Amino acid sequence: MTETMEKLGDNVERNFRVILAPCIVTRKFDRCILVKLGTIDVVDSDGSKRIVSVEGAFSRDGLQSLMTDLGTVEDPVGLPKKEEVRHYSPYMWAAVMKNGEHLQQYPLIGDETPFANLHLPDVAQMWLIPKDDPNGLPWYGLIAGQGFVRRANLDAPLEQLPLPHPGELPFEWHYYRNNTLHFMAIAGNNDQLPPHVRQVIGWRVGAAGDPDTLVFEIAVEPDGTFQVFKREPLMHEFFQQ
Repeated sequence: MTETMEKLGDNVERNFRVILAPCIVTRKFDRCILVKLGTIDVVDSDGSKRIVSVEGAFSRDGLQSLMTDLGTVEDPVGLPKKEEVRHYSPYMWAAVMKNGEHLQQYPLIGDETPFANLHLPDVAQMWLIPKDDPNGLPWYGLIAGQGFVRRANLDAPLEQLPLPHPGELPFEWHYYRNNTLHFMAIAGNNDQLPPHVRQVIGWRVGAAGDPDTLVFEIAVEPDGTFQVFKREPLMHEFFQQ
């Protein structure tokens, strides 16, 4: 049952509809609130691209079940400590400045380099490199005027990644950690699992909040793989090249 679902009401301002549909939580047909969760890109067999909206239908019982699950987590949720984030991320930041100076977040000698204080206009390259074993994981970098690159290890050649980049346009560096907390509920007890730490590098062309601003980021996982983390606006012609 898809197009024949009965629409019971809608609210344009809040961006939801009420329909008769199977709840995504309980799997039972009921009166549900249909919420837009996001969009995905689909490539058809002829190579054409289109955007498909992803929606979730939630019944009263389904929402109550989610509220019950949420109630098992202590409030407020404790954020991961700095030591935990460092322990569970095998990567660290590195930068090459326009004057040729090399900086590492955790140098072999001395204290941690505070990358939050980095003077970004002077950065020529931003890297995510293995924190301990330089040959244990691939390296990822964003080089001004060149784009995203990867090298399999310390001595491997640079591999150009086929990802959008601003070319010679001036851009703002984006780099930060994305920390996700997971919980496991067993027999009424709720245990917090180690944080899932992904490190993000990317670029922004234009002022933050401007409707014409372009943003592109990749997130590097602890196992050395990466995924496109942000591409805004989603269907801008710049990203369709």
